[in-house]
Amino acid sequence: MELSTNNGGTREWLMQGKVSEVFLVMSNEFNTPRILVCPADSRTWVTNWSQFNNQHLSYFVGVDARYNTNFSDASMSRFLFGDRNLTNGSDTDKNILQLTANQTVKWTEELHNSRGNICLANGSVLKLNNSDLRTSLQSTGIATNRLAIP
Repeated sequence: MELSTNNGGTREWLMQGKVSEVFLVMSNEFNTPRILVCPADSRTWVTNWSQFNNQHLSYFVGVDARYNTNFSDASMSRFLFGDRNLTNGSDTDKNILQLTANQTVKWTEELHNSRGNICLANGSVLKLNNSDLRTSLQSTGIATNRLAIP
């Protein structure tokens, strides 16, 4: 997702809010697109990749996540993927939600009762309430975290 589409990546699609394109690039690793809809989500799932789009996806992609082999680096705490039910009270621009540490960031009630799951760039997965979400956001090492929300 940090590579250009010219090099087989999805960077330009991601910046246009086409979150599903990131997962389409990885489709050979998934048995079915059905697994990309959380069981707690009311979105419908599909079994055919040709039908798959943002409406059949429950998870955001962290625009600012980067590949880094230095596991002690703060960038390893950046948000890679997570539940889409985040808000800061502002509208998204092309499905890009910009989160800063001084904003009131929270989970909506839509999924998991004001909680959610985040996969960090280091591969760990965290189940967070609203308070833990804000703390994790402050640990990413960047002032503004951009998330592509389907």
